[in-house]
Amino acid sequence: MLWKIFAREGDKGSEYARDCYQNRVIVVGWSGLGDLNAIESREDLGKKLQRFWGREAKGGPNTIAQWVGSLWSYRTEVGKGHYVICPDSDSKQYYVGIIQSKRLYHDIRPIGGIPAGEFVHRRKVKWFAY
Repeated sequence: MLWKIFAREGDKGSEYARDCYQNRVIVVGWSGLGDLNAIESREDLGKKLQRFWGREAKGGPNTIAQWVGSLWSYRTEVGKGHYVICPDSDSKQYYVGIIQSKRLYHDIRPIGGIPAGEFVHRRKVKWFAY
């Protein structure tokens, strides 16, 4: 399985792909949700996203549903041995690696240029040299 995961804040926000590569992880944001592992269902995830970011969802319910699908897949389907590609718009490169962790982990410590408490949903990755 191959997953494309963007490690950045929104479409034009801070870019963390290089930090992921240098620290052997792939990350996603949504730190305000707490630990994704503690959310028991897609429905609960949708309710939390609506509560915290519903006003920011430009496409309304369709956008929320898209976020739910992406986050739930990251939590439940991305697995050890799967491949990941992470685009870096700053350098115009793509980082490619293989997921090393069986389970998603929640870590609030800073890594690279990622501030403490941000992009806390992480998986270990063995990136291929480029």
